[in-house]
Amino acid sequence: MDKSDWQNSVFLTSVDDIKKLKNSEGSDLQVHGSGNLIQTLLKHDLVDELWLKTFPVTLGNGKRLFREGTLPAAFIVTERLVTPNGVIFAITSEPEKSRQALLELKAANLLLILQIR
Repeated sequence: MDKSDWQNSVFLTSVDDIKKLKNSEGSDLQVHGSGNLIQTLLKHDLVDELWLKTFPVTLGNGKRLFREGTLPAAFIVTERLVTPNGVIFAITSEPEKSRQALLELKAANLLLILQIR
């Protein structure tokens, strides 16, 4: 794919393209549900925050977010919420990249950057 009918679409073909986009002016970049892309971003130190949602169930098989080969990184929890059903919302940041959270966590209107099922 090299073109799209979506307005303002940009096709990225390399990690350098992602770095340029990340360092440009504009809104935050968000990834929703792409484990492979997240692995690439983690490998190249391009993740500033992880917004995670954890459910109190085990499903057995599935894709792993932090699979073998993931580089070690220390994240700190900057925001958190546990719902009455036991769902845990957590925003984590790398300490040196931490920025003050601009968002009040509310389960009803939380926009998730990354969802683990």
